[in-house]
Amino acid sequence: TIIKGLCDRYRWFEAKSLVSEMESYGINPNTMTYSLLMNGLIKADKPAACLTLFEAANVDERTSSLTENVRLYTTAITAAAMVGDNERALGFIARMTQAGIKPNLKTFTALMNALIASGKTKLAVDVFNKMDEPDGFAITLAIRAHCDAGNFASAAALLTEQRDGYKAMSGRDIMTSYNYIILSSLQQEKFDAARNALSELLQGGYIPSKETFKNILTGLDLLPQKGKMAQNAVKKDDR
Repeated sequence: TIIKGLCDRYRWFEAKSLVSEMESYGINPNTMTYSLLMNGLIKADKPAACLTLFEAANVDERTSSLTENVRLYTTAITAAAMVGDNERALGFIARMTQAGIKPNLKTFTALMNALIASGKTKLAVDVFNKMDEPDGFAITLAIRAHCDAGNFASAAALLTEQRDGYKAMSGRDIMTSYNYIILSSLQQEKFDAARNALSELLQGGYIPSKETFKNILTGLDLLPQKGKMAQNAVKKDDR
């Protein structure tokens, strides 16, 4: 409870010191202890330290068995994605398989995030297709992966299914996804895809947000750039 309280308050160094003190008294940390510490480091935006902690526990014979846990591996995958080490994230999946640890939904979404960030959108979609019951966040990631790969028809199909059938996505998730399709399709000059997405958004009863209009202007490269605005202001002053 004390360790959790310290981690929740971003006092991860004190939490780690407390764990060291526990060990000095012969009290061994358990999986929950490491889970709290690793998640605390993630919340404190210290993913590198999170990875160091995990790997140190993994090679220490006293704690190596504790790391054979799906929650710890999932957190490690998230940390690897945060530091941009996506190959390491994939490596963790391989290590889980070797250890006989079955990935869960959060593991898959953490991996999808890492794959999308590294431009491996097809692999991200493959991971999504292996999920039995994806949640709204996983579907949002799949739509993003399809868009980044230029497959707007598949992205739109996922949204239509959510809008008209079983809804795992919230209204906010659906709106965010429509906005992403519009932005991505315009940037890739797939204007029909953008038009269809906007039409479906309206037909579904959704009201375009400020973000929608901003994405349209950004996708068409119509938003004034700060540098150009400053130059124009100088020119006006010169007059």
